[in-house]
Amino acid sequence: MVKTVTRLMIIIATVALTSCGSSQPCKLCGDRPTKGYENLATGELEHYCERHSSKCEFDNKKATKYYTNALGDIIFVCEDCYNDIME
Repeated sequence: MVKTVTRLMIIIATVALTSCGSSQPCKLCGDRPTKGYENLATGELEHYCERHSSKCEFDNKKATKYYTNALGDIIFVCEDCYNDIME
């Protein structure tokens, strides 16, 4: 019983600590919390804050997708721009 309660407490603590976002700083500004995005060129996880991942790079609409450009940078874009780029 004690082991079960201890395990449950560990799971709850882990979920609570990770649900607020990553403790990793934003790649662009150093702010926290952040969300991790896989760089498709390098396979590495890069972290970006809400400010740098929520607006489309091209038209300032809400960013819903991202891609890695030829220089290896993650670019956040809206659905329309993503479809145009991927055509």
